[in-house]
Amino acid sequence: MTIRETELIPPLPDYSERVIILIDLLGFTRDVQLIDDRPGLLLSIRSVLSAIANFKRGLERERAAGKLKFDARLTHGSDSLLLSYRLEHGACSRAIAHAAYLGNVCVRRGYLPRGVITIGKLDHDDAVLYGLGLIDALKIEKTSIIEPRIAVLPRIMDLVRKDTASSGEIAAWEPFIRNRGSGEFVHILGSEWPFLKKMAAEGDDGVKDMFRELKDMLPIRYSNATDDKQRLKIEWMADYVNDSIIEHNLPDEWKVKLHAD
Repeated sequence: MTIRETELIPPLPDYSERVIILIDLLGFTRDVQLIDDRPGLLLSIRSVLSAIANFKRGLERERAAGKLKFDARLTHGSDSLLLSYRLEHGACSRAIAHAAYLGNVCVRRGYLPRGVITIGKLDHDDAVLYGLGLIDALKIEKTSIIEPRIAVLPRIMDLVRKDTASSGEIAAWEPFIRNRGSGEFVHILGSEWPFLKKMAAEGDDGVKDMFRELKDMLPIRYSNATDDKQRLKIEWMADYVNDSIIEHNLPDEWKVKLHAD
C-alpha cells in the first residue's frame, strides 16, 4: 500500500469504553396511549421531554465554550435517554450527579425513572449511537432492574470510591447513593445535591416541590396500575419516598399514601 493510499483511509471511529447512563421513563408509554381520552397528558409529556432537551442544550453550550468535561453526550427520544462520558478520573461521579438531576426532572413531571449506570464500549456523538455498551445497558435495564431506581453497578462504585479516596474525601459519595436490598442506586431524593441547593438559592424550594409532586402523582399511578408488577414498583417508590422524608426530618404530611384512610 502506498503512502497516498494510506492517506485516503479515514480514521476509525472512537469506539472505546465509556461511562453510560440509560434511563427509561416508567408510565410514559401508558400516558401516550391515553392521550386521545386525556389530552391534558400532553402537558406532562411535553414538559418532561422539553426539560431533557434543555439539559442537552446546556451540554452543547458548555461544549461550544470549551468547558464540557468528559465529552458528555446525550441522545434521547420518546421514553428513554442515554448519556455517556469518556472514561477518566471523575467521570463516574459526574454521571451519578447527572443521573440524579435527570431523575428529579422525571419525578417532578410525573414519571418514575428506571435505569442503570454502567461502563461499556460505545461510539456516541450527535449523529451516531451504537455499541456493545448500549446492548448490555438495555439488557440490564430490562431484565435486572425491577424497581424505579437508577442502579449503579459495582464497577462504577469501585471507581467512585477510588476517585474520592484519592482526593481525601473517602465517604464523599455516601449522601448520594442508597441500597434498599437490591443493589446500590442513585439517591435522587437526597437533599445534598448541588443542583437543589442552587435552586433554593434562586428562590425555588426544589425539595418541597419534588416531594409534593410525588405525593400527588404516586397514588394516581397506583390507582391506574393494571397489574401487580406495576403496583409493586409504585409501592417500592412510595416506601423510598417516605423513608427519605424521615431521613431529612421533613413533615409527615409530605408522606405518600397510596390508599385512602
